[in-house]
Amino acid sequence: MSHSRHHHRRHTARKHRMCSDKTRFASEIAAMRSGAKFDMDWYRCPYCGGYHLTSKNRMKGTQS
Repeated sequence: MSHSRHHHRRHTARKHRMCSDKTRFASEIAAMRSGAKFDMDWYRCPYCGGYHLTSKNRMKGTQS
């Protein structure tokens, strides 16, 4: 198996782990509203292009 092919498989597996079990929000505002309910942060997913909530309870905008 070539290096490129191996890298693609790892990349695809990472994408699956990051997105498959998470709720995907189509807009940042929807993720923000849901995150506010649970005191959670959100981020734009580099794999699916949507937004997900983080697993850490920390609100965006409270950066130190």
